[in-house]
Amino acid sequence: MLNLKDPTFDATCFTSNGMVTGDGRLVMGAGIAKLFRDTFPGIDRLFGGLVKEHGNRCFMVTIEGVNIVNFPTKHDWRDDSDLALIETSCRQLMELVHAHDLKKVRLPRPGCSLGRLTWEVVGPTIARVLDGRVVVAV
Repeated sequence: MLNLKDPTFDATCFTSNGMVTGDGRLVMGAGIAKLFRDTFPGIDRLFGGLVKEHGNRCFMVTIEGVNIVNFPTKHDWRDDSDLALIETSCRQLMELVHAHDLKKVRLPRPGCSLGRLTWEVVGPTIARVLDGRVVVAV
């Protein structure tokens, strides 16, 4: 089982979308996002407020001593992941890495599960942007 509170990482990412419910919660109903929602109560409302106010982009918050970053791969949860959005999210993640001097960040393979993209497409795209501080999980 994935340890979301693994202290060997300075931050851990979950893949996300840009949909916010009427009561202000980020839609986190499946996959890695659901695991985060179930592990950190209220995270959906916290990220929902950020996305509603600032748009579908990467944010980092600290919950229970864990730095958590949302990593948008979709605009709508019903859509396939968007490769251009993934590349944009990589750039935003690297901005957070630099701004917070993060040494090791865990990122699940973005868009490769419920997003219906293949690693053969996503891997080379993100490799052009991310550096060795971002560990892409299988």
